Amino acid sequence: MEGGTVDKRVAFISSRLCTAFKVEIEKFQAMMMKDDSRFCIDQFLGDPDMRKFMVFELGKGDLQACTKPPPKFKKKTVYFLKVNAGSELTLENMTQEVIFGEFSDSPLEHLSSVMEDVYMPLLCNHRNQVGWPEVISKEVTDNAHKCIANVYVTVGQTKGKTLLPLPPSEGGGDEGNAKKPNAKDKKHIHVLESAVVTWTNQIKNVLKTDPEGALQAGEDPGPLTELEFWTGKSANLHSIYEQLSGAKIGKVIRVLELTKSTYFPPFNRLCKEVASARVEAQSNVNFLNPLRRYFDRVLALSFDFSIPAAAATPF
Repeated sequence: MEGGTVDKRVAFISSRLCTAFKVEIEKFQAMMMKDDSRFCIDQFLGDPDMRKFMVFELGKGDLQACTKPPPKFKKKTVYFLKVNAGSELTLENMTQEVIFGEFSDSPLEHLSSVMEDVYMPLLCNHRNQVGWPEVISKEVTDNAHKCIANVYVTVGQTKGKTLLPLPPSEGGGDEGNAKKPNAKDKKHIHVLESAVVTWTNQIKNVLKTDPEGALQAGEDPGPLTELEFWTGKSANLHSIYEQLSGAKIGKVIRVLELTKSTYFPPFNRLCKEVASARVEAQSNVNFLNPLRRYFDRVLALSFDFSIPAAAATPF
């Protein structure tokens, strides 16, 4: 294509990057002086099979373009994505063929917030479901809730915590159209019971962990392994306990209690187990923590286990 057209397509990208990062055009021009950054943008504009690239800030307004995510996101990242694979970009179709957006240095948390606060209300709004069969509407909504729950749980796993996903009626959605908890609504009670089953499996997986897991896995744990294990388990159980004591999950438990659900008694016992295990884990941390400095000294020592040549010689 002619240079003028290319320059205008690049201007489309530069204007959006300068706005997103709040930098002057000189910062974009400095990025384009780098061979790798310029190659990414030229390939995105010229190669129909190149569907995406992203730009992140190195520091002090310096920008860097790449086609693959960096090992660790820093601050804000802006992405550009072709809507249709194999499309050739021209100045006339850039606004239709290219979408762009940004995400923070915690992309999973960003995704979780956007899905819950943006996409879920749109999907659950009955005005956006006009003409949809009831089966399709329910399937789309249910799958969206499952996706949000999975992302929420994954966010917790990246932090070493067990996050308990809320049932649909307690989570995101259109508040004006959301169904209120109703003890006589069997379908709603089934949703709450399904959430309790999920929580039960998550909590039991935490309760059954023990410090011998490293040995059983064939590892060679050091003296600090058990202390780190109980520290992590104590923090995780404390997080679970706070969630179970919160208003939203407490509301679910009260509804199941009022409806005499068969799921309430075992889950209520499980909540008591969490409280007991939390105290036990914290007690172990308090007992082992004073030994940390001695463990650190032992680990700092170097031992020479080599056998002297004379001793190694057979008689």
